[in-house]
Amino acid sequence: MASAEFAQLSLDDTVSDKEGDVAEDGVLLYYKFAQIDDPDGMKTWLFDLCSSLGLLGRIRVAPDGINITVGGKLTALQEHIRVVSSNPLFTGTDFKIASCSPPANPKAAAECGFTSLSARAVKELVTLGLHPSVQPPSVSNAGRHATAQEFHKILQERALGEAQEGSDTSLKQTIVVDARNVYETRIGKFSAGEGVEVMDPMVRQYSDLPGWIDDNEDRLRNKQILMYCTGGVRCEMASAYIRSKGKEFEDVVQLSGGIQRYMEAFPDGGYFVGKNFVFDHRLAVPSLNKVVLGRCLQCNTPYDDYSARCRCSLCRMLVLVCSDCQVVSQQSSSLFICEVCNKTGKSLKPSTQVGFQGSLQCEKFTDNSESKPPIPENKDGDQQQRKLRILCLHGFRQNASKLKGRLNALRKKLRHKVEFVYIDAPHEVPFSSQQHQVPHQPDCHSENSLEGWCSGECSGAKGVPSSTSSVGVSKKFAWLFSPETAFNDFLISSDGTMEASGMTHFQTQSSTGAPDAFSMKQCLPEGLVQHTRVDLKEIPSGRIETEISSEARPSQHQTQILGWSRSWKYLQTVFREQGPFDGVLGFSQGAAIAAALCLSRVSRSEHNSGAVKFRFVIICSGFISPAAEHFESMSLSNEGAIDVPSLHVFGGCEGSDRQISVRESEQLASLFRREKRVTIRHQSGHIIPTQPEYVQQYLSFLNQF
Repeated sequence: MASAEFAQLSLDDTVSDKEGDVAEDGVLLYYKFAQIDDPDGMKTWLFDLCSSLGLLGRIRVAPDGINITVGGKLTALQEHIRVVSSNPLFTGTDFKIASCSPPANPKAAAECGFTSLSARAVKELVTLGLHPSVQPPSVSNAGRHATAQEFHKILQERALGEAQEGSDTSLKQTIVVDARNVYETRIGKFSAGEGVEVMDPMVRQYSDLPGWIDDNEDRLRNKQILMYCTGGVRCEMASAYIRSKGKEFEDVVQLSGGIQRYMEAFPDGGYFVGKNFVFDHRLAVPSLNKVVLGRCLQCNTPYDDYSARCRCSLCRMLVLVCSDCQVVSQQSSSLFICEVCNKTGKSLKPSTQVGFQGSLQCEKFTDNSESKPPIPENKDGDQQQRKLRILCLHGFRQNASKLKGRLNALRKKLRHKVEFVYIDAPHEVPFSSQQHQVPHQPDCHSENSLEGWCSGECSGAKGVPSSTSSVGVSKKFAWLFSPETAFNDFLISSDGTMEASGMTHFQTQSSTGAPDAFSMKQCLPEGLVQHTRVDLKEIPSGRIETEISSEARPSQHQTQILGWSRSWKYLQTVFREQGPFDGVLGFSQGAAIAAALCLSRVSRSEHNSGAVKFRFVIICSGFISPAAEHFESMSLSNEGAIDVPSLHVFGGCEGSDRQISVRESEQLASLFRREKRVTIRHQSGHIIPTQPEYVQQYLSFLNQF
């Protein structure tokens, strides 16, 4: 078990109480930031200790610390504290223990992880959600810890205007920052007197907090910042992140022990109003002051009970819905849309379809010039929120099946949100050697027909070719190709002229009048010039001579300049016959093509066809298309010229992606409007990462639509 990443003990496996044992139940939570040299070993030790005591809950161990929330008999919890305290690693740990009733709501208990004991080894104790290239702040730089009494006194002084004369803080405005998620702050938060601003970031998850801090630097600069959370662990990293911004942000005070310690010191609630949201079967802990701060999402009546576990239909965040509105919702099949989704543009409105009064549908308000794909109906005829359809474009010398495999992990994690549609590019890339040829099969990549192609994920559906070019080897395709790659797209007429997309100069060489060879000159990115001589007699054997007139030779993807005309016609057919699509995802060369499709917003070119419409683009390991039709117009475009919501995923530093340079991906990303652009950097190479922190960012982007 020491090497396992996850251990779990079910409720049936726990140690049963002795006969007649009526010991009181309780909950214990604590955290410790410390260097853990052997996280797996520590995880196993804690798991074995908790299981031997019959405790249920969650254990998280990371190289930088430990976070535990467990429940059981108070005597067992006290024994757990005694054993753990004997380890010098836990010196100074604040063990927060509280008595409570056993779980009364099995569904809530299961959802909170209190019907089993789980232990996980994680990468970091608290995830700020920063780009991998950004060094997270050191917890040693966290804000000054203030006890509940000290925190209360500061608020009291500010409320009464009694800051001590001559103190540094007397010259500063005090701001209170809630480091928790919006579903927590709905039912309880700190209030303060006049002159003290309480800021609720309204974030879905903790990893969104750094972005909010970045956006509110001007409001935080040169202020005294009081920060609080449930038990204190989130404030450690959040306060360190604020202080890492420099001297203008160094006056940060965090509530030691969080709201739990404050409510113990001030049972009537003090300056905290409402309930303290907790991540165990208790769900929320009230003070003696029975103020109900929360409101029903539907009817706005006072309500603060999360036991029904209602969730936003779009982002799955907890929402408050009173009992009466729950009944109405079940009868009308209505959707719940949280305030955060509404704030980002999603809302509910009554359906206007005859016969479905009272039914609700969800929509994203976007450019009226774009038609919105229809919302599907369920078996009862009511409209429901559908998945986003995303057209996926593979890279050079790949195919739909290859990209499907590459995206399989991501598809599973986004299965409730998106439907990926896979297609092959129209140009088949010949193999350098084919020892075993298969019989010629009908061309299923026609520019005007998609027969034989599939867009789904089922076997034999459109998008995944069934034929192969050699035994055991799938066909490979491309959107663009190099002159060295294929020759069947060269159209040479009887007078010796040639039509080939991307050619800027050519000369025929013939002694008989009919051309038997030609040379061409192609201007490439980076100011390189490529001179190519093609001997028409040698084309069947695939011989071609190429010379780059620069000391530096361009990357392979920079030489893939031909074939756009056919790809464009093919994509028009895909959008017309298989659309509509909400978005386009492109990987590598497919990313270059996806960006080229976005040119329709900034040019009067062929891209303005009404058939090709989509609402957003996801560009993974992208670069500016070197095809003549794209390169010049995109290179001359101003920064932010492309007004299409975009998500860019690429390597975090030079060399992390050995095929597409970071500089090229950054150059492409800069062409998209900053306000609608999201950039995710990673260190994983030429892939699309699927670690939880990246998936959360993907969802954050997709939840706009």
